[in-house]
Amino acid sequence: MTDTAFLASRTGPLPGWFEATVAALGYEPAATLTVDRPEHGRYNLPPGLVDRVARRLGETDAAFLGVDELLHPGQRVDLEAALPPVTVRDRRDVVWRRLAAANPVAERSLALRDARVERRRVAGAERDSNRQSPGGSGDRVGELDRRCQQLRADLETLRTEARERVTDTHGGVDARVVLVGPPTALSTALRTALTDNDATGDPFGPARPTTTVTTIGPHKVALTDTPGLVAELPDWYTGVVPGTLAALEDASAAVVVGERHDPLERCCRAVEDRVDGPLVPVLPGADSPVAGRDPVDGATPGAVRSRLAAVLPSSRLALSLPYGDETHALVSRLHDQVTVHTVEYGETVLLDVEVPAGRVDRLRRRVGELGGESEPQPPAGR
Repeated sequence: MTDTAFLASRTGPLPGWFEATVAALGYEPAATLTVDRPEHGRYNLPPGLVDRVARRLGETDAAFLGVDELLHPGQRVDLEAALPPVTVRDRRDVVWRRLAAANPVAERSLALRDARVERRRVAGAERDSNRQSPGGSGDRVGELDRRCQQLRADLETLRTEARERVTDTHGGVDARVVLVGPPTALSTALRTALTDNDATGDPFGPARPTTTVTTIGPHKVALTDTPGLVAELPDWYTGVVPGTLAALEDASAAVVVGERHDPLERCCRAVEDRVDGPLVPVLPGADSPVAGRDPVDGATPGAVRSRLAAVLPSSRLALSLPYGDETHALVSRLHDQVTVHTVEYGETVLLDVEVPAGRVDRLRRRVGELGGESEPQPPAGR
């Protein structure tokens, strides 16, 4: 049986991904409660909203309260104390718990967060009961302090490993492409078509970057699928997805997938300063520009691949080679490794090929070694 959840926010309508993520945690959101009033510093929610939530919880058997705000440990402890028994989780808790099962950085961040909340709760209880000496701390508080210190050290190691897992694997490729978008926007069909992996379509999936080597045009590409992006990439989120940041910084291009124009534009703005290469914006049924970005129709994976092939750096060459066994061997390899537009056989073998920019010099050297010639060609369509 799915437990009931209430959602609360002091800022108005919730982002769609928040409710979807709470549902993915195994809860059924029953209602969203908001009050358009200034927050109370004790709870980071308006007092009237806290009262409404308390009444609704008292009338139901709801087991979960998702708060679409950020609560520091003291605010969470005070809010839990002001409500009937219920599991309280703020925005970052909800996201981190969604990622934690397969993302060690999120799991350890969540453990640190829970330890800090527990420390605040224990310290308050000891202070209220006068069990803590004026100049020291109770044994349980000291134990939690040591746990927090160890978790912080673990996080430094795990973040480094997460970045290296993205940047130091899948060598020998011509380009690296990263697939990003809002948490609920990435189309399962598009993901599967681009990565050749079955995708679930769940919010914040995959929980950490997953890289597949594929071919796009003349390029051998390491394509990295990532968890969804929280708009504006706040620190509390980027801290648990270091592999996503590494993928963005290392990318030759980024495919940015949106559900609607506004979220797509926000995602483009969030990542464009982190990616050195071009962005390929994608919308379902795209038929109009987004701030001049000219999105591709996400319902047509072939169109996304074609746009990627067009924006990744490549050069077109006209090759002239003497007929012979070594030329035949080279032509065979070129068919496997680059885009061969045309080939004509005679006493001289003529080819029109498109080659990743980083491999042009090597190919021209090999052609010269065989006694052939190579000349730059204008790109197709020019």
